[in-house]
Amino acid sequence: MTVYQLKYDQLMQVSERIVHLKTNKKQLYGRKL
Repeated sequence: MTVYQLKYDQLMQVSERIVHLKTNKKQLYGRKL
């Protein structure tokens, strides 16, 4: 794998984590309401 591919994979992993955090927060707020 090249450096560019490694960096791209890291960005994808980070973006996936951010999406998971956002969905988790929405679920938590939904339960409280």
